[in-house]
Amino acid sequence: MFCEDDEKLLCHVCLLRNHKQCSQVVLLSDKVQSTTRPMDVAQMKTSIESAMYRLEDIVKIGEQNIISLQTSYENVLKEIVDVRRRINDNLERLQHIRKRKLEELHSQFKMI
Repeated sequence: MFCEDDEKLLCHVCLLRNHKQCSQVVLLSDKVQSTTRPMDVAQMKTSIESAMYRLEDIVKIGEQNIISLQTSYENVLKEIVDVRRRINDNLERLQHIRKRKLEELHSQFKMI
């Protein structure tokens, strides 16, 4: 038995105890027949093949995205290293300039 009011499967005990007041209690075999629709095998095959092609496309797009992300990751790492190198070069240059200036000042004060 099946109670359409509560959308539950029923045994005889459940029917008598909990579903006396329900108006839509039907035999399970009737419920199965009313809900199943025979689908054409060719239509089902076409539908499955279409779903497979869509899934294959999704997988290919996912793989391309992974490759693109890896490339972007590597490019960003290279850029970080390059920026760090330029910062270090500039700091070195500034350090040498300041050191020369300081040595010049020091030598000038020694002369005085």
